[in-house]
Amino acid sequence: MLCQFSFQNFKSYKGETTLDFQAATLPEFKETLITEEKATDLLPVSVIYGPNGGGKSNLLQALSCVISTIVKPVHELEKNRQNLILQQKVDAVPFLFDQDSANEPTEFRMFFRIAKNEYCYYISLKNDEIISESLYRKSITGKKSATIFERETDNITLGPSINKKSINTSVNPKMPYLSFLAINYDISVISEVMTWFESCIIRSYANPIVEHQIMLAKDAPYKEQFIRALNDMDIDITDYRYDEDSHQLFMKRNLGTAEYELPFSEESDGTRKLIAALPVILLALREGRMVIIDELDAAMRKQFAEQFLKIKEEFNTVFRQLFGGGKGTLELMEDEDILEAGIRIIAQPPGKKLQNMMQLSGGEKALTAISLLFAIQNLKPSPFCLLDEIEAALDDNNVTRFAQYLHKLTKNTQFIVITHRRGTMTAADRLYGITMQEKGVSTLVSVDLLEDKLDR
Repeated sequence: MLCQFSFQNFKSYKGETTLDFQAATLPEFKETLITEEKATDLLPVSVIYGPNGGGKSNLLQALSCVISTIVKPVHELEKNRQNLILQQKVDAVPFLFDQDSANEPTEFRMFFRIAKNEYCYYISLKNDEIISESLYRKSITGKKSATIFERETDNITLGPSINKKSINTSVNPKMPYLSFLAINYDISVISEVMTWFESCIIRSYANPIVEHQIMLAKDAPYKEQFIRALNDMDIDITDYRYDEDSHQLFMKRNLGTAEYELPFSEESDGTRKLIAALPVILLALREGRMVIIDELDAAMRKQFAEQFLKIKEEFNTVFRQLFGGGKGTLELMEDEDILEAGIRIIAQPPGKKLQNMMQLSGGEKALTAISLLFAIQNLKPSPFCLLDEIEAALDDNNVTRFAQYLHKLTKNTQFIVITHRRGTMTAADRLYGITMQEKGVSTLVSVDLLEDKLDR
């Protein structure tokens, strides 16, 4: 279980930011917590909310960065201990709106619990190279931490538990030493930690239009209208340009007296969604057209082998609970090898006929996708799962069902949820707000959720 995650100098986050899953001592909520004898209680669900462009997705990107950095080398050499659900490799991009920060390393620190032990893993990255790295362990009942290894550039010190002459302390400066040990040696403590990292799932459903389709219009009036519309939505972009050589879109912002330029790919998921959708909206307004934008179009391309029948059965169970009835089923495409076969998703919401998923409404598609995700999670729980606006297309009643079912999964899994929906916020154990009181600088704020104040 993830206890605490801290990072600094990453994308829109300049100073140290901490995501804390340690629960407050409130006895009335004891039954909803993850408990371990003689250990701090942990929260099963946290919700992250805030305006588009505030830095919510960058917070998840920070987690994805440290996990993918560790797991990728192991996976590439087929030395992984778990069947991976891989997220895209995320680079350690520093805070760019400050000259000093841009030249400093990006730092990550993770505290997590495995069985009766608690671990602290630290890594510092600059230009894809490891500046420093360390791993410590202590018993949940103990007071002192034991060193597994420490690393400062190319100087590596081994702790007593793994200090053997046969273990190499020379490693590529771009490879985490944790990954190196997992690839080359059978060490129980390293295997335990690596298995935990490999079990983590990071899932984002943001799917904006391809960059070169966004806004390549040359006329100045359209460009002015486009930027004005973004500013009206509190996205402080002053200009943009498309680089023909690199085929990249760049967004320009003013911070103080200086102008900064960032690639479109470095914008938050929410901002990219808005920027991608806006040209079609402006066209619709200008020419009187109708435009339909599906908030969530989750790709349902899952490959199942031995677990297919179990997933199929569990999918129907979860589907009925989230929809309040109906039927959901999975079918393999005919006349194809089972290992390469496509999957047909058939859904029957209450009161409707059985039909292909693609014939459903946007909200029904979203809830069907969530049903499949939760079915897989029920069968093979992950230590923690990150969900980025997964319930955005749902109506209020379905948001409530989603939030209630989320808590059913918290026995074995912690959840971090980015949301704009009130129903999800009210079901959370802790709220974190993301704000940009200073332009270009994201700040994380813990929020007390008081029901009597929320309803005013």
